[in-house]
Amino acid sequence: MNKDKPPHSESQKVAIELAALLGEKHHGVISQIRRIVQLCGVDFTREMYAATLEIEATGGMLLPDHSRRRTPGGVFFHLVRSKLDEDQKKQVFHGNSQAGIPLLSWTKRIAIIQSLQTGQGKIGSLTVSLRGRPEQVEKRAEVVVIHLLDEPSIVNLPRGIPKPPSTPSVVEVYVALEKWEKVEAAITNSSDRLLVEGICVFNTQTKSMVVFATSVQSCREK
Repeated sequence: MNKDKPPHSESQKVAIELAALLGEKHHGVISQIRRIVQLCGVDFTREMYAATLEIEATGGMLLPDHSRRRTPGGVFFHLVRSKLDEDQKKQVFHGNSQAGIPLLSWTKRIAIIQSLQTGQGKIGSLTVSLRGRPEQVEKRAEVVVIHLLDEPSIVNLPRGIPKPPSTPSVVEVYVALEKWEKVEAAITNSSDRLLVEGICVFNTQTKSMVVFATSVQSCREK
């Protein structure tokens, strides 16, 4: 078994290719194949695929209860399982990175994002929540505009999540006047903060995030 670990971008490319050949489209399956490539090497993974084709050409492989044939993907994973020890199975089929697959670092994420762009999904809606206090606001006939600076203190991330740098970013908030009037009096107190939930987009002109408020409340800072 070849233990030379290919780059993530190559592993992802091979995984997408073999998943398509096996008729598998689910992202979780592609991730499992990618972990096989990373753990066992490209040559091993392609050997398992070649063995799958041989079995399919001679009538396939039945399930243990003989109720039906395994799918090509099922044959492939059955063959892989037969070659792995228990620790390797945990790494491949349960995503256990502690036993040999390196954790993702923030600086190495670019290659992953680039590889995922070939099959990226679509967001139906994107909402965010924020808490802060504006120094000044700009009122118009029907909307209030707020400009906030986010200087994140990134702590207590779930295990395995790469920690990004604490880079300041600008957030524009647009609040309907009728919603703003409900919190305007309270926010004059220096210990009060705004709680804003809304739809988030990126402003290419100002290079900042924009939040269109759907809910605005005030809260007292403890």
